[in-house]
Amino acid sequence: MARSTSFRADLAAYLATRILTLRILALWLLVGTATVLVAGVGEASAGDLAGAVLIAGALIAQLRLWDDLADRARDRLRTPDRVLVRTRHAASFAALVLAAGVLAGAWFLLHGSVRSLSVYLAMVGALGLAYHSPAGMALARPARTSLLLIKYPIIVLVVVASVRSGPLPWWPAIGLYGLLLAYEWQDDRALRSAAALPAAALCWTLGAALIWAVFRIA
Repeated sequence: MARSTSFRADLAAYLATRILTLRILALWLLVGTATVLVAGVGEASAGDLAGAVLIAGALIAQLRLWDDLADRARDRLRTPDRVLVRTRHAASFAALVLAAGVLAGAWFLLHGSVRSLSVYLAMVGALGLAYHSPAGMALARPARTSLLLIKYPIIVLVVVASVRSGPLPWWPAIGLYGLLLAYEWQDDRALRSAAALPAAALCWTLGAALIWAVFRIA
């Protein structure tokens, strides 16, 4: 397919094919449900809770874009028709990831949540290593998938911590992680081929333990 010469056209096409989809809507609903369960009805105002769910959606979009940018080299072979493979404006898309991160940080600071900002920055650092370091890129597919999915429970933590203080229940985040990991194993034939069910169970156990530890420490 021919490359577009317009960033606006590429952005519209990307949003239509990679963000404004039923799959991402379902993901947002799952993350939003976990957010409400972790926040607790009555523990945060309706306005703060709605804001947290909206920020969670923005973070999902930000990390989806970052993930797609990081996968451009592999996508050239597997899905060469994707917008980010064809675009001439990869740097502009990367700037959007950065801008979204700045806005998220501003949201956390406006809510006086250094806790949320610290966990968010730690997550960004870990994702940077996973996406761009030799060690991260060399991880076996089951381990890499399991680690990358942890970002969604962490999104729940950072947005709820911006509107509610004190210890947060961890079980909705671990339940969310289990659902997402089960979906990936069911949906991705290559992933199923790379790891049998016992390996998937081990990945879930290790991921759940890490999520629990982050909730306890944070």
